[in-house]
Amino acid sequence: MKSSSRSQTIGLVAVAGIIALGMAGKAYQQRRVTTLPPIVLNDPTNKASLTPPLLDVPALPPILKAKTTAVLPSKMEEAFPVKPSEIVVHVTGAVKKPGVYHLSPQAREEDAVKAAGGVLASANVHALNLAAHAEDGSQIHVPTKKEAPPQSSPDPETLVRHDPAVTKSMSSARVTPTSVKASKGTSSGKGDKLTPESKEKINLNTAGGDELQRLPGIGPAMAERVLAYRKEAGGFKTIEEMMQVKGIGEKKYAKMERFLRVK
Repeated sequence: MKSSSRSQTIGLVAVAGIIALGMAGKAYQQRRVTTLPPIVLNDPTNKASLTPPLLDVPALPPILKAKTTAVLPSKMEEAFPVKPSEIVVHVTGAVKKPGVYHLSPQAREEDAVKAAGGVLASANVHALNLAAHAEDGSQIHVPTKKEAPPQSSPDPETLVRHDPAVTKSMSSARVTPTSVKASKGTSSGKGDKLTPESKEKINLNTAGGDELQRLPGIGPAMAERVLAYRKEAGGFKTIEEMMQVKGIGEKKYAKMERFLRVK
């Protein structure tokens, strides 16, 4: 019995303490609200309601003035060329109405000739390229048949493509590299290879490169070696000394031996 009465006493004390704390907090809140001064919005006399709080804003850097350059009209035309609405040409020569004419930018020389009334009977229209574009400020001269320059001879390849008779005649008269080489050797007396039937002899101490190449087995490179050896050795003493030249062995020497001499 004593323990139960004691527990009830403790509970009552705790409840009383909670109630006391609640009442003390409520009184504190009421006191705090009543101490704040009332703020009336839109009151002209109350500066606190009209003036916003000041913010600590950093100063902005000064605005830099952008450098601008004026674009001259001439520079504008170079950067943005304006297409002309017309071109002006001067038509002269064998036309019905020579003079200055205004044409569209796409005009051809044929259009310029037509604007001048067309050509006369004495005109040589083949001397012009009527399909060419007419250029602004140019002069288009239509020559007569008498003043036109004589036509150059046609290209042989053009004749070959268009005239079968010419093709046949040119093929029969065609010169081959072999015939050119033979004619060169006959006219100069040098350049053709010596054959076993030849009775000529080449002087190793006086012959030049072309003459040395007439020997069997001697080409341009070998002829240069022969000349270099002759210069270094001070001349050939005997024909057998040819075998001292690099690249000339016994077999090659045997083929040219009958054509060699040193005096």
